[in-house]
Amino acid sequence: MRRLILILMILLPCISRAQTLIPEHTWHDNNSDKGKWYTAQMGSTVGSYNGYLYAFNYRDDGNYNGGHTYMFRVNQNNAYTPMTPYKLGPSRSYKLIFGYDNESSSFDPAPMRGKTFCFQFNQRLWYFQHAKNKAGEHENDKNESYECFAQMPLDTMADPFVYYNKNSPPPDLTKMGAFQYDSNLYFLAINTNSDASNYNKWAVQEYSYNSSTNKFSHVRDTYIPQLLNYQLGGIIRRLDYFGNEYFVVTTYVPNGGTGVYRLTPVISSGYTQFTVTYFAPVVIPITAATTLVEGSIKGNKTSDALPQYSDRFCLYSINQDASSDGTHHIAYNEFYVLEDTLGNTQVSFVNKGEITIPTSTAPNKGAGSYYQLVGTYQLIPHHFTNAFDTDSTSTYDGFIQYVWLFYPDKNKNFNGINLQSDNWRLTSDPIVLSSDLNDTISYPGIKDLWSLIGICDNGPPCSVDWDAWYDPNNTYHAAGTDPTELEFTVTAGKESEVANTYEDQWSIGQSLELSKGSKKLQGSFSEDFKYCQTYKNTVATSHEVKTTYTQTFGLSDETQGLAALLWAIPEITRYPFCTFAWWDTQLAYPVPNSDQYLFRMSSIAIRTQYVPIDSYPFHIINPNDSTFQSWTFDARDTMQVAINNNGLSPICHPTWDSPGDGQAKTYEITSSSTDSYEQSMEYEVTAGLSVKVPKVFSVGVSGSYKVNYTTESSVTDKFGTEIKCSLANLNSVKAGTKISSLDISTYWFRNNNGVNWWYYQYFGDQRPWYIAYIVNPTKAEIQLLSPQNHAVTDNKNLFFNWEDEYQNLSDYELLISKSSPIDNTTIIYKQSAGDAKASIPSGFQPEVGITYYWAVRGKSQDGNVVTSDIYSFTMGENDERGSESSLKAFVYPNPGKSSDVHIVADSKMSGKIRIVIYDLNGSVKAKKEIVSNSAVPVDFSCAGLDLAPGLYVSMISNGNEKVVRKIIIN
Repeated sequence: MRRLILILMILLPCISRAQTLIPEHTWHDNNSDKGKWYTAQMGSTVGSYNGYLYAFNYRDDGNYNGGHTYMFRVNQNNAYTPMTPYKLGPSRSYKLIFGYDNESSSFDPAPMRGKTFCFQFNQRLWYFQHAKNKAGEHENDKNESYECFAQMPLDTMADPFVYYNKNSPPPDLTKMGAFQYDSNLYFLAINTNSDASNYNKWAVQEYSYNSSTNKFSHVRDTYIPQLLNYQLGGIIRRLDYFGNEYFVVTTYVPNGGTGVYRLTPVISSGYTQFTVTYFAPVVIPITAATTLVEGSIKGNKTSDALPQYSDRFCLYSINQDASSDGTHHIAYNEFYVLEDTLGNTQVSFVNKGEITIPTSTAPNKGAGSYYQLVGTYQLIPHHFTNAFDTDSTSTYDGFIQYVWLFYPDKNKNFNGINLQSDNWRLTSDPIVLSSDLNDTISYPGIKDLWSLIGICDNGPPCSVDWDAWYDPNNTYHAAGTDPTELEFTVTAGKESEVANTYEDQWSIGQSLELSKGSKKLQGSFSEDFKYCQTYKNTVATSHEVKTTYTQTFGLSDETQGLAALLWAIPEITRYPFCTFAWWDTQLAYPVPNSDQYLFRMSSIAIRTQYVPIDSYPFHIINPNDSTFQSWTFDARDTMQVAINNNGLSPICHPTWDSPGDGQAKTYEITSSSTDSYEQSMEYEVTAGLSVKVPKVFSVGVSGSYKVNYTTESSVTDKFGTEIKCSLANLNSVKAGTKISSLDISTYWFRNNNGVNWWYYQYFGDQRPWYIAYIVNPTKAEIQLLSPQNHAVTDNKNLFFNWEDEYQNLSDYELLISKSSPIDNTTIIYKQSAGDAKASIPSGFQPEVGITYYWAVRGKSQDGNVVTSDIYSFTMGENDERGSESSLKAFVYPNPGKSSDVHIVADSKMSGKIRIVIYDLNGSVKAKKEIVSNSAVPVDFSCAGLDLAPGLYVSMISNGNEKVVRKIIIN
């Protein structure tokens, strides 16, 4: 959006249009518990934070119970109902307790010095009160006071943070309001010591903030004698034409005058000071109380006489004199502000008059000495366009601002006036979508916005004579076939996906120094920035975008020397926002200098980048070497250390021998398996005539400017159902391989177990998963037998056995885990089996309905660790008779002698029943198939087996089901 430039050639005349306004809503609360306005002093206030209204109400709790502040939410559901207690912490209390002397025990409540008020610091809501000491029972009053601070928590289940500063004697300066500028907090305070030379003089008190203690520390006081009157009505923050912050305040004397001043921060003598100048002329009746709120006001009008002047603020005042109806009315002065390119500012009247309110709830000072008026705003989300979701009719893409005025009536009830104000919404300017954030040539450094989700050694290794493999006369495989493949699930509905959860990024004005600008404005919470900050915290706290990816990495002559990096590249959309006065439905007169840009990640593109496989962390020097030297554990020693130290098991172990078909081993991924990590994404460039910037970051500023896009993102990789490591296309050495056999262990290093894998150091704050291969120099394979993969069993059937295909392993170890892959962080049970190929796990107490994963490790004769594939089993209900199974089996007598023991099996159907008896070394002691005719149970006798005394396991199956029973021989 083009900045609205106003060059003032002459002073425009003051415009004074008297008009009575009718509020959009009035609000009255006469039944909130502990909700009566404290009128003895200025002990009640209301503040806005993240679009919500919070009331803080000091209250007399009765004789020797002192006084406390109670917290409420106002208009919580936009229904104008009574206040709702704002309950915090585990105790669900809405009472603030600071802990100062006699807070809960004085006969009367401690008097308030000055006024209570809210402020925001570092995007957090704070409450302040200054209480004088009040004596407890059998005590005298002390000449001391307590400045009390309370920070509201982000989570209502947490308690507020409270502390106080004790002053003895009470300070001369009494705090009346506060604002943040840069990293410091500033109080406007007035000298209330009648004996002091600066009595009734205003000062700015500078405080620094300690993030470790969460407390403020006094730095210095600077008197500003140009600021007149002795009551503070309100403070608003503004940005000038150049984006510099300044502050507008109103002060008044009850039954006297009112002034509106500008406080401009300047650096002088090495620290921030404030110059004070008059800002606006005031033409209101003698005031009883005033306040100041940013924004235009509608008041049920249908048009505005000067629509081109959209930059407004209003001064509101309770009239000191009663009107003819006997009540004190509320007057308003509405001003517009014009600023030119030279920094000149003109403030003029545009409207003035009174606001109609019910006479029954008119302002009253109650039992106090002063009338009280508190002004603030509420941002209510609104649906203006379908720009965010073209199919939605309810997606909020902006706010309607409402001005609120709060005051007590004669019964000390809370009352409010609600006036429609500005609209914060998308402009009519184009929405820009990035389409070229993958262009690393045109935009150096753009890769810093990418997220690395995974890396791999590419397709499984093989040594190939590529001329022979690609020979068109080669009949041993189909043309174009890759010898090996690594494949993620590609079946419909089972793809893997990557999701980014991130926070919106905003810029203020046309300056794209987003990181720098946001840091200052987020902290100071400027009137312009309040909208996008509230939007981020209430309407769109975070966003998630997803995309699926289906990857197959095949080995080929072109890719054999390359490894693969899988990147998620964000697509970013820029949305233009501005503030418009309530009447400007055609978006013709945006509030000057209110332009803001929302940068939102709208989608993700997946890109595979191939890099030399001899680079870090792959380090494969000659990938086609027939000795596979670079692929062995000896060469990949860093990887081997990581595997051994973390007990990581391979996900699959395919092999091939010529002649014969190679294996295609499938690793089944745990349901809802995800990896995620937090990432800081930043793109920075200083653009000039010779430097290109992506269009999404270019807003039409001429000449050189700086782009600095920074956001935090949570990258989540959700995997499909399986990963396949395939050697199935290998069938004969005649097909073109330079080897006659292959034995590969496939490892998956994942980011879900908290291990700081060695390769992370190369990728900065990226945390990708890594699929890597080890080629085993000698063949060794463990084949899992029982429980079979996906078996449903019960704890009386838990018998594990396996085979060593090449009979060259020993020192077996059974591993059981609740997740997969299996490593030291996921193993819940481990048992050594020695040279036995079977195990009955003692002490393992599985849970019904839980799926477990198991594997077996063994050692080869040269000391290398060999691990089986990973199988799963699920615990069913415990039932010796097989639960709901149609296959029933019994052992009797048990225990018994070998000659007497029988196994009876009933399949409930005709067919073969197979019975196998194992010893605990996994050796088969007996094997028998018996035909059951007409579903008659079969009886197998152990007589003649000559079983030695001990424990045996029988496995009974009928082709569809299997049960396991223990046999004890005396």
